[in-house]
Amino acid sequence: AEGMSGRRASKVAKKQKPDGARWDAEISSDDEDHDMNQTNGNGVLRPEDDPFFSETPDETRVRKAKEYLEKLREDNPEEEDVEKQLEEEALEIRGIKPKIAHQVRSVNATQLLEGMRTIRSHQLSVTSVAITHDASLAFSGSKDSTIVQYDVEAGKKLFCYKGLGAKGSTVKRKSVGALGSGGHAGHVLALAVSSDNKFLATAGVDQLIRIWDTKNFELLESFQGHRGPVSALTFREGTHTLYSGSNDRTVKIWNLDQMAYVDSLFGHGAEVIGIDTQSRERVVSVGMDKTARVWKIQQGTHLVFKHHTSSADACAMVDNDHFVSGGQDGALAFWDIAKKNPTWVIRSAHPKTPTTSGWITSVANKSDLLASGSDDGFLKFYEADVGSRKLSHIVDVPMPGFLNAMSFAKDAPVMIVGVGQEHRLGRWDVHKDARNGVRILRLPTQG
Repeated sequence: AEGMSGRRASKVAKKQKPDGARWDAEISSDDEDHDMNQTNGNGVLRPEDDPFFSETPDETRVRKAKEYLEKLREDNPEEEDVEKQLEEEALEIRGIKPKIAHQVRSVNATQLLEGMRTIRSHQLSVTSVAITHDASLAFSGSKDSTIVQYDVEAGKKLFCYKGLGAKGSTVKRKSVGALGSGGHAGHVLALAVSSDNKFLATAGVDQLIRIWDTKNFELLESFQGHRGPVSALTFREGTHTLYSGSNDRTVKIWNLDQMAYVDSLFGHGAEVIGIDTQSRERVVSVGMDKTARVWKIQQGTHLVFKHHTSSADACAMVDNDHFVSGGQDGALAFWDIAKKNPTWVIRSAHPKTPTTSGWITSVANKSDLLASGSDDGFLKFYEADVGSRKLSHIVDVPMPGFLNAMSFAKDAPVMIVGVGQEHRLGRWDVHKDARNGVRILRLPTQG
């Protein structure tokens, strides 16, 4: 493990004080006759009025567990339902969701295409997508500097926020408008939605991160700090902690509850291209230095994983202890963070041809279901088995163009894919048969 350090900015998130130091103040002997049936002046009852004051920590945990079980039984009279819910919640704490890969195995590509909607929403290639956990809204960003909002159920575009023009990847900070001016100058490269569907984060070549209200598309805040294009964003589940990756080789942490910068993580030797996280204070990043890195925020350390022979461009966490990386070498690697080497590798996940690159351009994960994209004309699905620590191919879904971005709705059987004629980070190849826009797929729920 290598060390991790960070330089604080002037606007740094402050730690919140505990909700109440109830009994910290000393009481003098003159106060012995004070009426103990009153509150202590802060609206907090005295110990004598708290029936659980004398409980030990273990007794408190047992009591709360019994109360929780009783509430579950009231909501779910059947004992089997209670046990199932407890099992699912225990798995979720570990970052493991109910398995769904078998449901995709039960159908073929034709059946998956029957439930797909195609929305042509951008003039230039789509570079990034995001979808709310409940699949009510989805978003896409593009090289044309626009951000589009979609109604997923209706399969239509709701709103298009126009940026400051597609100026390409050479946009200088001095050419960027004021922080509060609205959209991005140049290519939009990254999007992310918080797990409570409250915040949309967007970023691009203008080196800015903008925070929006997902419902009314109101701009809430803009962050400066990166010294290069911001190419990757992800929210920690269950929180408003945002991680960003940039061409300046850093991963930065932001607190959206306080709308403040928190820290910077140093270690990558080249541009950071992809990033992902789940529920723990742990984030995985990949970059042009060919490495994947797992940052353990609380411990202040990070682990370095080496396998790719060229730039690692995409990553996805399967659970808190396993992740997948994809690179320009065409390899799709499955990692256990306790192992130095990948436990499973598909060396040419999207085979290179005279007209296709074979690069892994995007990956996304939901429970044990993994998807990958390239420019070979197929969206590919796999089962990611953390027990055997391997990937097994399920099905290929025809989809022309560069599959530059993809995301699953966490609480609904829906995924969104961003498609472009060009790669999200350059113009090395152009697939003129592709249509710039998004594809919304509905996944099977039984199988």
